[in-house]
Amino acid sequence: MIGRILSRYKILEEVGQGGMAVVYRGLDTSLGREVAVKVLHPHLAGQPESRARLEREAQAVAKLRHENILEIFDYSGPDSPDSFIVTEFIHGPTLTAFLQKHPIPLPEVAAMIASELAHALEHAHGLGVIHRDVKPENVMIGAGGVLKLTDFGIAQIVDKERMTVTGQLLGSPAYMSPEHIEGGRIDFRTDVFAVGILTYQLATGQLPFRGKNPHEVLKKIADCKFVPPEQLNPLVSPALSRTICRALAKSPDARFPDIGRMRRELCDDLATVGVSDPRAELAGFFTEPESWERAFRPRLVSALASAGRKAQARGKTASALSMWCRALTLAPDNSEVRALIDAVGQRRRHLRMAGIVAATLLVGGSVFAAVRMIIPPLAGPDAGGPAGYYLPDPPEARSVPPLAPRPQAATPPRIQPPRRVTPTGVHPTVQARRDVRLNVFQKGAQILVDGIDYGRYDGQPIQVTPGPHRLTFKLDPCCTQRDYSLAADQTAMTQTIKLPWKSGTLDIRTSPEDTTISYTTDRQKTPNISAGGKSIKVPFPADHDGNEMRVKLEVSAEGHVTRERICTARAGETVKCPVELDRIR
Repeated sequence: MIGRILSRYKILEEVGQGGMAVVYRGLDTSLGREVAVKVLHPHLAGQPESRARLEREAQAVAKLRHENILEIFDYSGPDSPDSFIVTEFIHGPTLTAFLQKHPIPLPEVAAMIASELAHALEHAHGLGVIHRDVKPENVMIGAGGVLKLTDFGIAQIVDKERMTVTGQLLGSPAYMSPEHIEGGRIDFRTDVFAVGILTYQLATGQLPFRGKNPHEVLKKIADCKFVPPEQLNPLVSPALSRTICRALAKSPDARFPDIGRMRRELCDDLATVGVSDPRAELAGFFTEPESWERAFRPRLVSALASAGRKAQARGKTASALSMWCRALTLAPDNSEVRALIDAVGQRRRHLRMAGIVAATLLVGGSVFAAVRMIIPPLAGPDAGGPAGYYLPDPPEARSVPPLAPRPQAATPPRIQPPRRVTPTGVHPTVQARRDVRLNVFQKGAQILVDGIDYGRYDGQPIQVTPGPHRLTFKLDPCCTQRDYSLAADQTAMTQTIKLPWKSGTLDIRTSPEDTTISYTTDRQKTPNISAGGKSIKVPFPADHDGNEMRVKLEVSAEGHVTRERICTARAGETVKCPVELDRIR
């Protein structure tokens, strides 16, 4: 094919291919411009279904004019012996290829990417075109970091006859919607679901619906049950989590009514942290990812601190604390944010004590009930009879008879103290208890303090006496234990604890068995060497986000062709990764 001229387009080189077509870089000999030529595989060129799919892509894209959608220039037509379409040529990778080298560092980047793609789909939906196959492989990164949505091959044009292929479920299983799988009615909200999956993947590092094979994935999508994104990545804001979860609702009626509504929610959440122009931010990110992240993190911390203050001023303390905890995760040593959190803790303690007194006044019905909270009961002869509560006589009123003892049967109800942990041998009245607030990541961990089980940590302060304590956290597949000491003069304490992931195991079975395996992870530069047929332990770095890690294998054996393979290690799990080598002929 290289060197051939199709119509007026000279084929220069192959740049990619899929199961249906090959994409070439070409030259428009009439206009002298660089183009991309997508040509059906020869064995598909004679099949009416495949030619109809390419024609549908040409028809769908021809009516769209948007900077985030790949522009189409020409189509071979249904009667041409070579079935092809001609589009603008993008000098950049797909989003999938980019992510393999540069994982998304912050959920805000995921929201920016999703908002740009939603902008493209909003335009397409407005012209009656449903994409039906939104995924990272169909997103390209053009000049200046501009995202381009591509591959409208299975797009559905509203009010036109739906294209079906017997025995096939068109689309990528991991990004399908429940109604797509079940053969229900497809509409614009199907693309909303796909963008929800893509945003979840970018924000957490893994897909919401995973399985060992496509059938298992499709079943999980049909059930539509997934781990909330903030549990996988504590940096995901509550607003972004709500947006993703609404987009992933099983019923289309429970999702956003249109993709534009979803885009506006994403943009509103970004505006909260100072991102007013997602496209400009993405231009910097896609051009120099590491430099952009180093510059953006301090800005994000500052914006979260400021947004938290505004939320607190409006009385939304829980929202403020959420923002400050995210900021503290990004910058654990930020004294300003720590002070903001500690100030809220101190204010809540005062409010809690006022609430206890107020509640007691309501229960007892008088000031007398409040006094009984703080004056211990007197018993025996000095009490003048049975156990009772007395106010001491003031010096100027010695002649006033003492208050009569309250009958025992009417003793006020006991008020349960707040939960606390007391070191062995120390009575709670000897040392005042202090609040300890924990920022625990990952979310949902079970906590034990000095061996006492408090269940799932709910974010409320734990009260302990000054002195050494031991905290143990349980969350499969995480594990950690931490000792700390609270000084007697500390009024409160904040501990940020990120639970490390357990090591994953790759069960590598090679054919032949006598092989040498070189492997690296995303965090390694120097490969490790292992003998074939053995399991490989993959440790997860302490700051790793998500419970999965890509491992690149290079397997070699004498007389065989060396093969590379990418496997995914999962924390606390064993993943089988068979590798079969071909003999050198």
